[in-house]
Amino acid sequence: MATTVTPGTMKVVIREELTLNGSDYTKEQSLSISGVTRISRRIMQVANGTWSQVIDWHGSGDDPETGLIYDANDVEYVRITNLDDTANILLNIEFESGKYIHHQVKPKCSFLAFKNTYDYSTTAGGADFASPGPDANFHLSSSSGTIHAEICVASS
Repeated sequence: MATTVTPGTMKVVIREELTLNGSDYTKEQSLSISGVTRISRRIMQVANGTWSQVIDWHGSGDDPETGLIYDANDVEYVRITNLDDTANILLNIEFESGKYIHHQVKPKCSFLAFKNTYDYSTTAGGADFASPGPDANFHLSSSSGTIHAEICVASS
């Protein structure tokens, strides 16, 4: 059976608005991502004191049971948004066993990642976001209490 999904173009827009001493510093930057055939968007609870896995690069394709597993070669865009108004989200990206990048996502803020934008190697010419190591995963924890995060993943 042939697919009936027509690839679409996702537009990501960041807009900054500021007037300072009468001068306008408004800036808008956009990026169009063509060939998107899958979108996964969910809201999940994030607890304090534990790490919840939100993205797993093991295997290929989405896992219908958990919605966590993605084919790293197909992922074009990831957004993690902190929906809380007081607590931080602690984001831990594990690229290989024992090799991490840690981010703190402030309340009402987002973390964005795009295909081919992450060089996580400790040496020049390292691997990129589109081809993480075999143990690469995204984990979230809360700085306080149980909060909510929105996860959006666009794939081609």
